[in-house]
Amino acid sequence: SYADTGLTASITISANSKVLVLVSQPCEIKRGPHDSCMGDIKLLRGSTDIFASTNKKFLGYHDTDSDYKAWLTIINMSYLDTGASTGSNTYKTQQCVNDANQSARIRTQDDTNPSVMTLLEIGA
Repeated sequence: SYADTGLTASITISANSKVLVLVSQPCEIKRGPHDSCMGDIKLLRGSTDIFASTNKKFLGYHDTDSDYKAWLTIINMSYLDTGASTGSNTYKTQQCVNDANQSARIRTQDDTNPSVMTLLEIGA
């Protein structure tokens, strides 16, 4: 299941506007001693998914080696939200590990690698 990453931002928009959501989120994916680690990061407005993969495999890797491995990356997302309502809108990211029983882990919001979410109102 998905869990909040701790990255949130809010914006108040006027009627007939859209919101451009820009996310830059460092991520660490670890696995071992198995051959794969898959997971997902999704974007929500309030409690509504507005960007999510269909198979929870947006992030990760698979190889034939079963050693412990870690992969560090930065996830950059841009999304034009045409469904935002007039007034206040809150956005956040959530993450999940596709197969946690294989010792797979995904970590975001590391203290030394801060994440950023920028919201821009795009007028009608």
